[in-house]
Amino acid sequence: MTVYDDERAAYDEAAHWFATTTRLAAGRWTEPGLGEWDVRALVGHTSRALLTVEAYLANPAPAVEVATTADYYAATRAATTGPQVAQRGRDAGAALGAPAEPPPSAAASALRVLSALAVQGRAAGALLLAATGRGPLPDQFSIL
Repeated sequence: MTVYDDERAAYDEAAHWFATTTRLAAGRWTEPGLGEWDVRALVGHTSRALLTVEAYLANPAPAVEVATTADYYAATRAATTGPQVAQRGRDAGAALGAPAEPPPSAAASALRVLSALAVQGRAAGALLLAATGRGPLPDQFSIL
């Protein structure tokens, strides 16, 4: 199995986990979801993102412009940062009513990206200290 195969399997597991998790939203579609989005719009946005990935894989770009997933997040960081964005994300996660325990391969894939971002952003020290129980994360801490 190649790294690509591992990432593809992790993506597949994450997509199935998302589909299973959205069933928890039954009857709550018009409740607040994220920012200006209600739950239906948030689920729709994520569904569209999954379909976009599939479409891009079916029609690869002629050249690699961004080498890694971590590089992509680093390049788009300015559009996705700020205390309001972070708070909306925390609120939306808390409103789901289920613990976030993704499938192991999807979690491992996400953690690889987060660790690369932590190293690139010089935040690895704080993250390692918190992950090993040696200190809290700073207020408003985000690798993204």
